[in-house]
Amino acid sequence: MNALRHASPGELRVALRAPDIFFAAAALFGLLVWVGDVHATECDALLTVVDDNPYAYRQRGDRCEGIYVRGVAASPLRLRSLTRSFADFNAGTGKPLQIHWSPVIQPDPALRLRAESLRRRLYYRMDTVQALGQGQYRWPSDLLASLGIARRDLGLVGIARQRIGDVVRTLYVPIDISQGAANKGEVRCELVLWPGVELTEVFVTVRRLLEDGAAGVAIEDRVPLGYGYYPAERPIRIPRPEICEAGVYHLEIGAMLRGAGTSTLDIWVASSGE
Repeated sequence: MNALRHASPGELRVALRAPDIFFAAAALFGLLVWVGDVHATECDALLTVVDDNPYAYRQRGDRCEGIYVRGVAASPLRLRSLTRSFADFNAGTGKPLQIHWSPVIQPDPALRLRAESLRRRLYYRMDTVQALGQGQYRWPSDLLASLGIARRDLGLVGIARQRIGDVVRTLYVPIDISQGAANKGEVRCELVLWPGVELTEVFVTVRRLLEDGAAGVAIEDRVPLGYGYYPAERPIRIPRPEICEAGVYHLEIGAMLRGAGTSTLDIWVASSGE
């Protein structure tokens, strides 16, 4: 634990292995299909599907949604959800989920919404690209109902691209999810990490960036979560209310892997504070 707390950023990073290369390629593919027409959502060709399965991941109107076959790769650590608030819902009612966000990033016109399963051995995903300025998306809940996916099983992120200082970054925009205006959830600003392997500890550093994109003073500096148990393919929920305040934040998540090795995940968040 002390070794990781005092390690340099370079020491925390591990070389890309085959699983990491797979997910890096998947992320790159997602960004390539995202540019252009903000409503031109294309399905991720890197996902393996069973074509005759009625619930298979495929184009469904303005989104790609469904289940896929798990690949052999497993990334040590991924971000699967970043929400400002997430109310409980009942997909069986047939009412759509309401996804809201504040269009704080300019000039990028597009926001990529991605939902993924947080249930072990359920390989489900939804992708859609929406105009950033519209601030909301009505998500049909019929497939969620068919697959029996509940609030606890679901993670969502909103992703945009923006220049921060001299670098174009992938930025996460905190989103709100509810099933109607009367059912809004409590503002918690929660991250959910998904470990592909068992971890022994997770450390969090949070910095609010300055106007020129430079890193400011750390709000938290390599603080261990102290949860005690981090099994593979189980969600790690991390409440971080400070990153829902107006500003741009850099989070560095460091993890110690069971057995040997470390991994680091860098996350940039842009929040309007509303």
